[in-house]
Amino acid sequence: MLPRTRPSEEAGRFSLLYEFFEAQADTRPEANALIIEGRRITYSELEQQANRLARYLRKYRVGPGSLVAILLPRSLDAYVAILGTIKAGAAYMPLDPEYPTDRISYILRDSHAGTLLTTSILASREHGFHGGVIAIDVAADSIRSEVPTRFPIGEIAVGADDLCYVIYTSGSTGRPKGVQVGHRSVCNLVEAEAQIFQVKPEDRVCQIASLSFDLSVEESG
Repeated sequence: MLPRTRPSEEAGRFSLLYEFFEAQADTRPEANALIIEGRRITYSELEQQANRLARYLRKYRVGPGSLVAILLPRSLDAYVAILGTIKAGAAYMPLDPEYPTDRISYILRDSHAGTLLTTSILASREHGFHGGVIAIDVAADSIRSEVPTRFPIGEIAVGADDLCYVIYTSGSTGRPKGVQVGHRSVCNLVEAEAQIFQVKPEDRVCQIASLSFDLSVEESG
């Protein structure tokens, strides 16, 4: 694993969302990052899987300025997809597979997402998406063949003012609307909640919110 230190770390702050995770992967690599689907995933394991996906995505020109739609159920793959996307420098947009097909189709069109990360079964649904589709089950061997180390500092030109994620509103008062959240805003949220709730390394958080809702970011932080 390639450690890196950014000016934001030295000041006790982080400017990119994935830096929080990387700090844990560097200091507590064998600690549990996720307990999901009956499995315990360490920070080291999750870090390596996310780095492999990030490198795979870069080969498809996914990077700063890109928006990646993630259509996956809550799973290890979903968390790897989110981390891998932002590590590649792109922004992510979570879509709940339980959404009606017409809602998914509308969001994909309205957001102008360039890439869809999903599974072969979910990709077979008629969403009318014309961007690049990556079925992670089909591409699994290719993704695993990527180098598991993170990109060196400066190789991915993304900063605190860049887009981190897009989440669409419920649309209860009309058409769903995309809310854009930058890295600086979500980093401030994560730092504030850590102080308010006095989160400690040994604490566990039950993640119950759909990944397509803002609350899931707070739970993950």
